[in-house]
Amino acid sequence: MNTEKIAEFENVSKVYGGLWPGRSPVRAVEAVSFAIHTGEVFGLLGPNRAGKSTLVKLLLTICHPSSGRITRFGRSWSDRRTLARFGYIHESQALPWYLSAQALLEYYGALAGATPRTARRRSGELLEQVGLADRSRE
Repeated sequence: MNTEKIAEFENVSKVYGGLWPGRSPVRAVEAVSFAIHTGEVFGLLGPNRAGKSTLVKLLLTICHPSSGRITRFGRSWSDRRTLARFGYIHESQALPWYLSAQALLEYYGALAGATPRTARRRSGELLEQVGLADRSRE
């Protein structure tokens, strides 16, 4: 059976802050190691402030690890091309209120790896398909 590693964390740590006078650094994640393989269902469980959201942010390249190694599909976490193969659903999805329908679709197109030109064209097509082309700037 092929068990490709979808994601792997090796001795990953993340420290926030310590840049402002009087504020101590916060160690959100310390020396975390695990792998997620093809076909597995994976969830993060733990109390508030345990580092769950930080691990997701690290995996999605929203923030950078302080130390350790992260890979997606065998490539460095910094290789954003692998994000197009990665799915994630947040427990409380909130769409940015300040983005128009067109801009929101272009944003998600960019996250999926589309070029700006392709994302712009495709978002127009999608808005037309669902009958919202006349409201694309709202």
